[in-house]
Amino acid sequence: QALQELRELPQIIGTDDTETFKRVKDFFSKVTKTVLHVQPLESAEIIKLVDNSYRDVFFGFANEVTRICNAFGVNANDVINKGKYNYLRTNVAMPGLVGGPCLEKDPHIFVQSAIEKGITLEIIKAARVVNERQPQETVAFIANKLKDYLQPEITVWGIAFKGNPETNDLRGSMSVKVIEQLLTQIPAAKIKIYDAVCSTTSLKKINNKIVVVNNKNESLCNSNCLIIANNHTEFSQINLEETIGLLSKNSFIYDYWNHFVDKKLNNSIKAKYFALANSMVGV
Repeated sequence: QALQELRELPQIIGTDDTETFKRVKDFFSKVTKTVLHVQPLESAEIIKLVDNSYRDVFFGFANEVTRICNAFGVNANDVINKGKYNYLRTNVAMPGLVGGPCLEKDPHIFVQSAIEKGITLEIIKAARVVNERQPQETVAFIANKLKDYLQPEITVWGIAFKGNPETNDLRGSMSVKVIEQLLTQIPAAKIKIYDAVCSTTSLKKINNKIVVVNNKNESLCNSNCLIIANNHTEFSQINLEETIGLLSKNSFIYDYWNHFVDKKLNNSIKAKYFALANSMVGV
């Protein structure tokens, strides 16, 4: 996909002189259709920071909407999707874990660079706070659901920072932040993790207190809670009833990526499936 985007997306080149741009354009024109020039060269870096900070704010707003909906016991999925249905002026994203090697760091770089010029970027800073605080708040909900267990077993699926397109990249993974919060808020818990793309070696380096399981179904054995932490396509294709059946009695699923919020679920499944878009009351 990165190679495809190299061919299809405009390449933005920042230079301080036209001769440098001409040489760079001659090079990039061999692989891409559009080369854009900006001056001074800092403009190109700011464009990158603007694009990634915009996405962070975009997702942060969705997560903020979800926080208030959950507080009022309202279905955030309905609020977001029905609120923008055929209404072109609104395009609120679905909530989710926001991290990765770009969105985790670029807003911070932008905010710090602005401080050095005597400017505070309030919106960008606030969005990062919302997105970084999400694991703590959502794990508090999960911990409360598990409060009657002395030593609960928890399975986490999807550890890479994103699942679609699939990657084994753990840089900036919010799944890792979720695991850290589980260990902090539920210290007696046994944490099992599964990711079909990441290597066992890299997963074991996350924390020596977690257990890496290479089989998705086996990872569910005796678990009181399944957390779906990224959007790999294999997770959206599971049979919820069968998956819940592989968990221990009185268990539940917490889905950060809302894979099934638009599906028609029977009442017994609804009672055991919680999604970020409506985590406080179920769907």
